[in-house]
Amino acid sequence: MNAPAAAGPDAGLRVGVRIPPCDRADRLVGSVRRAEELGFDQVWFPDSQMLWRDVFTVLTAAALHTERIGLGTAVTNLVTRHPAVVASAARSVAELAPGRFTLGLGVGNSSVGPIGLRPSTGAALREGLGMLRALLAGHEWDFGGVRSRLRDPQPDVPVHVAASGPRNLRLAGETADGVILLSGASPKTLAGAVARVREGAEAAGRAAEAVPLTVSAFCAVTDDVEADARRLKPICASIAQNGGAPFLALAGIELDVPAQVEGVYPDLVP
Repeated sequence: MNAPAAAGPDAGLRVGVRIPPCDRADRLVGSVRRAEELGFDQVWFPDSQMLWRDVFTVLTAAALHTERIGLGTAVTNLVTRHPAVVASAARSVAELAPGRFTLGLGVGNSSVGPIGLRPSTGAALREGLGMLRALLAGHEWDFGGVRSRLRDPQPDVPVHVAASGPRNLRLAGETADGVILLSGASPKTLAGAVARVREGAEAAGRAAEAVPLTVSAFCAVTDDVEADARRLKPICASIAQNGGAPFLALAGIELDVPAQVEGVYPDLVP
C-alpha cells in the first residue's frame, strides 16, 4: 500500500493502494472503481511483464472507467521499455485521465531479472529520464543521428522515481518530479531516506520541501502478528537486496542478502 504525500506545509496526507495487474484488465477495473468509491486518492500499478498483464493496458481501462482517482505506475522502467515507448504510453494514458496520471519509474528489478537483463544504472536512469522528459515536452531528441519528436506531447505528466538505496535516493531528489520511497516505513528508515532525497534536491538547487514523496509500505491487517510477520519478511529481504540494507539497519534489521537467491521466481517479493 502506498501513502502519497504532496510536499509543502499546506499539503495533506493522501492515501493510495497498489493493485498488481494479476487478472484481465476488464476485471481489475472493478477493484479500481471500488478504491475510488472508498475514497482512496490513488491507485498504483506495478509493471513486470512475466508476472502480470501489461501495465499501460490496465491503466487505459482504469482511466476509461473512473472519474476522480489518481492513476500511476509503481513502477515501470526504461530497460524493457525504450524511453520513447514509455513517453508515448504515458501520453496516451494522460490524455484519457487529464491531471490524474503519474508516471513512476524504477531500475527494473522483477521486469529485467527474468529475461536476463540488468537493472538501470544511475547514469542510464538519468539519461533516460532526460530523454523521456524532452519527448513529453515536445522537444526533438537525437537518436543516433536521427532527430525525432513525439506528436501530441503531454508536458504536464509528473515523473516520479522509485528508490531504496542512498545513491538512487539522491538521484531521485535531484532529477524527479517526485520520489517513491522503497526503504521501509519505520521512523528511522524513513528519516534516513528523506534526508538522502533532500541532499539530492539541494545539490541541484531545488527546494527540497517542494519534492512530493510517496512512502511505499507493505502491510497486513491481522490478529496474528507473529504468523503474518513471517509472510512479510521477504519484503525486508528484497529491500536489502536492492540497496536498502543501510536503512533497514537503522531500524535494527541486519540483513546480508545475496544478489540472487536460487529457486525464487522472479524475486523475493511474491
